[in-house]
Amino acid sequence: MHLTIAEWVACLALVAFGATAQGVVGLGLNLLAVPLVAIIDPGAVPGAFVLVGIPLSVAVAVRERHAIDRDGLRWVITMRVPGTILGVVIVSVVSQSTLLVAVGITIVVGVALLRFRAPTEITPTEASVAGFAAGVMGTTAAVDGPPLALLYQHHAGERLRATLAVAFVVGSLMSATALLIGHQLTRHQVVFAIAMLPAVGIGYAISHPIARRVHSTHLRSAVLALAFTAGIAAILRGVL
Repeated sequence: MHLTIAEWVACLALVAFGATAQGVVGLGLNLLAVPLVAIIDPGAVPGAFVLVGIPLSVAVAVRERHAIDRDGLRWVITMRVPGTILGVVIVSVVSQSTLLVAVGITIVVGVALLRFRAPTEITPTEASVAGFAAGVMGTTAAVDGPPLALLYQHHAGERLRATLAVAFVVGSLMSATALLIGHQLTRHQVVFAIAMLPAVGIGYAISHPIARRVHSTHLRSAVLALAFTAGIAAILRGVL
């Protein structure tokens, strides 16, 4: 591993911060950590962050398993399969910078369109579209949270966190398998993900007492802000 001690510490701090945000809001690990870690160690993205979020998502799903939206998940997971397959194809033929810009623009436009979406029950069509988009974005840029978070933005914090956590676990396993089959998952990324596990544990532990105190209104604002920030960050990573 070619990172210095200072760079390792910076990566661990970023992952811990992102894991805390995800434990509270439902997403945030990849959105907050990936753009900055990519500057420190470009070779770690996206594979390492497809892997590193799995234990965190499992912990959140178990913690709030009573609130999982099983009906919505069925459509999200089903449509994530073709999205993941398309993502692998895209990764193999499109440059990383182009992918990042495209993903970033899609997220920003999505936030703008859904900012004023009225609170309604989630339809199979909406869940399917979100699942497909998450499959593509998660495999190409390790950023699968925004489509799902926007889908559940009006729901209670427990439901949002629990449902996204299960979707992340299944989706990450799909993306990791697809990247492995497509020879896009490197040994360096696997080692990096393992090294980040202590930071994930710290972030989850910090998030546990905070999650119970977050009001749904504040949670929705945080979801929209994180999604928008992720879109802008992806665009900047692709352009710079």
